[in-house]
Amino acid sequence: MKELPYFKFTVADWLTGDIIFESLEAQGLFINICAIYWQRNGKLTVEDIKKRYKNQNCLNELIGQFLICEDGNISIKFLDNQLTERSKQSIQNSINGSLGGAGKHEKVSETLPTAKRPLSETLPTISEPLAKPTNKEKKRKEKIILDIEIYRSFAHLSISKIDFEKLRIKYSEIEINKKLDAIENSAGNKKYKSLYLTAKNWLESEYPNRGEIKEADHPYNETQVRHILSYYAQGHGYPDWVDHKYLKFII
Repeated sequence: MKELPYFKFTVADWLTGDIIFESLEAQGLFINICAIYWQRNGKLTVEDIKKRYKNQNCLNELIGQFLICEDGNISIKFLDNQLTERSKQSIQNSINGSLGGAGKHEKVSETLPTAKRPLSETLPTISEPLAKPTNKEKKRKEKIILDIEIYRSFAHLSISKIDFEKLRIKYSEIEINKKLDAIENSAGNKKYKSLYLTAKNWLESEYPNRGEIKEADHPYNETQVRHILSYYAQGHGYPDWVDHKYLKFII
């Protein structure tokens, strides 16, 4: 995830918030802690603050009300919200980029009008119809469309992105991909006709009582969500403690 050199700071919230009732020294310490917290992507401990500022009295003013301390780690709620938003946007941008990347490599050749070549010579006329696309061009366009619509394919089987999203109503991305891997590695996959239906049946067999997961059942707080997204964005997959059935509400 690309580093963002600034965070949102609403002047009105600062001037009307509880922080304004603290000492000026504590206010200064808080905004400095916010800057370090943001620069370190939300990874900051109480010991880090003590070593840098050596002002225990002001720190005591902030902990509990403006700084949440859990197992020695600092959490700042309004920055956690922004970091979570950034992580989600970063992942979504990556997904969008993978979908739109095919078109970026298409070279478009156009003959533009010039002083020596007027516009009338560059455009087809009624007597000069547009040339029909060649078989090679047709296949290239069909491949681009196929790449955009297909989520995954192997052998004679494939599953569309639409069908993949249907499975996501009940199952996480990891659960689905594990089943797709199992189907691909199955010696009997030649007999299957639909990758979507096969994956659906296998998932229902393993999770027979799985109903549609509701976002209200999401068990993780903002700090945990930010950690999950950061871990995922770095290419590590997901932490072991994450229940995969809730991932559809995190990414």
